[in-house]
Amino acid sequence: MRRRFTRFVLALLWLLIVQGVYAAEMELSFVRICDDAGEWPPYTFYRVENGKKEIAGYAVDVAREILESNHIKYSIELPSWKRCLLEVRKARQFDMLLNASYTEERSKQYLYSLPYYWTHLYFFYLQQRFPEGLGEMEKNLLDTYVIGGLSGYNYTYLEHPGESMDTDSVTYDHLFLKLRSGKVDLITADYEIMQGFAHKGLDLIATPGMQYTPIPNSPPQGYHMMFPRTPEGEYLKALMDAGITKMQKDGRLQEILDSYINPTEQVRGEP
Repeated sequence: MRRRFTRFVLALLWLLIVQGVYAAEMELSFVRICDDAGEWPPYTFYRVENGKKEIAGYAVDVAREILESNHIKYSIELPSWKRCLLEVRKARQFDMLLNASYTEERSKQYLYSLPYYWTHLYFFYLQQRFPEGLGEMEKNLLDTYVIGGLSGYNYTYLEHPGESMDTDSVTYDHLFLKLRSGKVDLITADYEIMQGFAHKGLDLIATPGMQYTPIPNSPPQGYHMMFPRTPEGEYLKALMDAGITKMQKDGRLQEILDSYINPTEQVRGEP
């Protein structure tokens, strides 16, 4: 009797799960997307076309192709990064975000898509602050400097003391202003993003004396879409993963990326 009851309960639970996913699939006709107001070129940024401001970029194009191929309409907004994270996590105003690196903490709160692009992590600094460059600076020495970053971003890869991190800035423009004014000793950022800003006309690393070098022993950083831990989020993740896999296999991801980043532009070390 107890065994039959257990089988009944398990069957009922399975039915509820299937119905939840099925309902999510049937009702998913519109997706609300967000990302960072500070922009993340060339993956997500504002572009002016014929006097009209629009949100463009590699990540936008990938999401658009996958959603449109599944006959799903969408909207994209760029609120503050912290608000975007909060609203996606709580499944309130937004259903997904476009650009996020992986952390253990986030993985407990969100669902991640497959990675669909990679960046390279660099240090940026002024020559007058480090005349000999950073070289192979020992970590215990590096820990004595103030490293600048953006509010709400992932810097776990640095294993840097929290008290020596300045992450009050919400835009890279403000962050590099801090570097030039001496409020931080160096900055950590993705090199491709600096390229993206330069292509937009905001060359943050063109300052006289600006130097940059890859962070030692730092592998390429994979970026993902993120979704809430809900049945709708699970369905949307599966949908985007299938699309990413197909676009990767067909060479479409690289084709879109090449339209934003010239294939001949290689990641560089210290100039």
